[in-house]
Amino acid sequence: MNENQIHNLVKKYFSDIMEKEGLVYHKRMLILPTTEPLLRAIFFEPSGYDQERLVCTWFVQPLFVPCEYAFFNVGKRFSGWWVFTPTNEKVIANKIKNDITFIALPALKKLYNVRKVLNFLLKSKENPDERGDVTEYCAIWVGDKKTSKKYYNEFVDYIMYLEKRIGSVSPQLLKEKEEAKCLLDLSTKNSTETRKILIKHIKYTIRNLRLPEELWFEYTKKR
Repeated sequence: MNENQIHNLVKKYFSDIMEKEGLVYHKRMLILPTTEPLLRAIFFEPSGYDQERLVCTWFVQPLFVPCEYAFFNVGKRFSGWWVFTPTNEKVIANKIKNDITFIALPALKKLYNVRKVLNFLLKSKENPDERGDVTEYCAIWVGDKKTSKKYYNEFVDYIMYLEKRIGSVSPQLLKEKEEAKCLLDLSTKNSTETRKILIKHIKYTIRNLRLPEELWFEYTKKR
């Protein structure tokens, strides 16, 4: 399904739950707004091989982790691949809406601030190495210096593991490592400047994901 088809599907079948929950549709996502610097959303992912297939994922992305794309480090697929046909569209749409109501939204609502996301990351055993930098940034945001240092070191260990296993590391990953180190060092000396940098990261991520800035006006407004 292309973006227009997904948008039409959402408008046709999900308008009631959008109104009830205050959800905002944007680029294949249903966003659950929050005053926190978090993108909490349900992503409708089409298949690259079959235009009738669709899968759904809920996720929470801390916006102060500088990024050019949506990532699902905090999140989970809550459906299998649905195959839409003209005769089953309504049935499948209602099943998806049911899963949104009873699986995705309760999960998103539990992660209502950065501390809750940090706790989720600390308790989760799924791909902990790949979440090291995200965990570090969340810890810096809430002022947990011990945890931020611990997970920066784990992020570095993960990069070293990759380098040993495949012989090289992408320039982007090395850049992320350097940015994380600079922020970690600054956070131990100047919390005000650290917060300014994190807010710049928020603006950067919102701009690159082309998210509606008004949903995070507290962080995107001119200062």
